[in-house]
Amino acid sequence: MIALPLQFLILILLNTPAKPGAASPAILGVLLGTGINLLALAAIGFVAVACSHTIRKNFYRSLIVALIAPVLGGFFISFGAVVRNNDLYLPIVTYLILLLSNIYTIRQLSRVDAAHEQFERAPILWRSALVGALTGLLPSTIILIIVLATPLSIAFGTSLLTRMFVLLIIVLIGAPTPGAMMAVWLSEKMAFPVLLRSSALAGMFMFIGAYLLAALWGLLPSSYIPFYAHFRPPMLAFLVILALLAVVGILRAMLDAYVYHRILLKRKIKNWGAGA
Repeated sequence: MIALPLQFLILILLNTPAKPGAASPAILGVLLGTGINLLALAAIGFVAVACSHTIRKNFYRSLIVALIAPVLGGFFISFGAVVRNNDLYLPIVTYLILLLSNIYTIRQLSRVDAAHEQFERAPILWRSALVGALTGLLPSTIILIIVLATPLSIAFGTSLLTRMFVLLIIVLIGAPTPGAMMAVWLSEKMAFPVLLRSSALAGMFMFIGAYLLAALWGLLPSSYIPFYAHFRPPMLAFLVILALLAVVGILRAMLDAYVYHRILLKRKIKNWGAGA
């Protein structure tokens, strides 16, 4: 339901010419299509954690598609460069790549979220998620301010789309979500599905809060020029990047919960073997 209306917006953004002195809206189209793939990927983990069957193949296939599609789509629009008159078909090629990738990842989600299947009850602990988000809010804000404040001429060439890809990688690697996940885990006794879902929401709240604080910092006099200010209108770019960072926060927090769960399982197996 979310992906369907956004397809029209992606098509419009990819075919809208850039205004003088502003970045190409096609960049936002690629980021929006990428966000749909990542949202479906997050939904796979969010739903499948309470399922009885394995989702490894579905998850890895969706992850590969989510990584390849934006790079391939960005190549056809020259990573945000102005499209020449004889290359007007290239945005359509980019749109088809994003559309097919969206259909594929949502199809993988439908296979995981199968009808008439037994599910383990796994409620979200909203209070624990909010507390967990607050533990990493300040470090996340500092990370976003640093990566968003880097001058465009220094940061990874002159392509805004390439810069955004690198920004997402930096945020994904440097996110302080392990602390948020542990805060959720220590808040009360819970099963792994509850931990993963609550941790995912903690990561989302953390990234949303950090991005809003970084945006407020950008309003201060003599401050940096935020990423979304390169677009016209900037509010649309602001919302697209906000949604994209929120999904990245969900995925990173899920990864932390999964790694921690695997470590606990290995310790239990090791202790059980030593006791036997």
